Amino acid sequence: TPTPLLVQVRFRRWSEVMRTPEPPEHMPVTRAVWHFARGMAEVSTGRTQNAQAALRALAAGVKALPADAMVGFNSGKSVLAVAEHLLAARVAEERREPAVAIEHLKRAVEKEDALAYDEPPDWYLHARESLGGTLLRQGQLDEAEAAFRADLFRHPRSGRSLFGLMEALKAQGKTWEARVVERDFRESWKHADSKLAIGEL
Repeated sequence: TPTPLLVQVRFRRWSEVMRTPEPPEHMPVTRAVWHFARGMAEVSTGRTQNAQAALRALAAGVKALPADAMVGFNSGKSVLAVAEHLLAARVAEERREPAVAIEHLKRAVEKEDALAYDEPPDWYLHARESLGGTLLRQGQLDEAEAAFRADLFRHPRSGRSLFGLMEALKAQGKTWEARVVERDFRESWKHADSKLAIGEL
């Protein structure tokens, strides 16, 4: 049941997120994801205080989850820990606290890596992709390149990480490498009906 919300976050459909009613109390995992999605929508549309309130609600929801609440092969607490760090990172970046944001994203990567394997994965908003995007926006280009390459090792031909890697290489003046990656990105993104931007990673 959380999947539609996560799809809306993935494609930045913030108005759809905001129109989604709060799930009932007997669906605690979906309620927590709802707070995450609303927080992402709020922070992405400049309402940072509302996003902070959503982050607090998410943290409270994760804390209150029963230990046996599961998301696929993983506990709800372990999956939603990734969400908590991702939202905290977005709020910190919006508050111009990039070091805090990057630390949260590194924690999100650790939490994501610790999840039990499943196909599709129990959490599929990849933390390394977000880490690479934040590093790229902060001008930490070597680190951004490394983050995108690591994500592509785990998720080969991911269009978003290919785009991020291409932009990181361009910014470093690695023209030939950027052209090679651009070819792969265009092939992977050729059927997409949306364009990517650095600010969306």
